[in-house]
Amino acid sequence: IYIIRDPREVLVSYASHYNMSIDELLDEFVSNNILFKIKTETIINWRLHYRSWKSFKSVPSLFLKYEDLIQQPKNNFEKLIIFLSKYLNIQVDKKNIEKTIEIIRFDKLKKLETKSGFHEAPKNTIFFRSGKIDSWKEILSKSQIKKVEDAFYTDMQELGYIK
Repeated sequence: IYIIRDPREVLVSYASHYNMSIDELLDEFVSNNILFKIKTETIINWRLHYRSWKSFKSVPSLFLKYEDLIQQPKNNFEKLIIFLSKYLNIQVDKKNIEKTIEIIRFDKLKKLETKSGFHEAPKNTIFFRSGKIDSWKEILSKSQIKKVEDAFYTDMQELGYIK
């Protein structure tokens, strides 16, 4: 199961996650380098990451867009359960789907992190930042947006991020 997210939003998220400015991160983010380092972590290029999962045909796969999970959580979570039910002994139960969606709402996960911490969060930062979609429209400059869109145009268009 692969959850893909708009690379413009990924850029904003990475910058916040690593406590860096967008400009500090942008050139590496859009470069053709297969791998790049952000602080102590090695990251694979967004395009290559997506394409590697897309080309992996030897096992069944399901691709979901993060934005679709936010906008239509029930429909997309049901798709996920239906997919899993083909390979695991689980039943599609609409009541349980609704209950699960309620339990894992972003605001609840953020509150849980505040209370109990989250091991993937770097020191002195939060992991569950905003969970919003399209926040990049208010954060990125036109030139930053253009740089990301130019770098990942084909895949962004294929995924419907660019019309």
